[in-house]
Amino acid sequence: MIVRGPGISASSVFQRKVINYDFLLTFVDWAAGDPNVLKNILGVGLPHYLAGEQPTSAFLNRNLSHHYPHYLSLIHI
Repeated sequence: MIVRGPGISASSVFQRKVINYDFLLTFVDWAAGDPNVLKNILGVGLPHYLAGEQPTSAFLNRNLSHHYPHYLSLIHI
């Protein structure tokens, strides 16, 4: 994945696991939005990590959950 944003140096690399809801919080941060509006989102804003700050152990050891509901059984052909 390629990311461009404020504070990210060209050719920098971030090799940690992220999940889609991390990007929601990241975009809100970059847009100077209020992160408290998203207090129920389990993600982590990434701007400081993408800018080169070392991830905390809490970030590195967090569990990532994926939920993909299978609604195909509800479709009647």
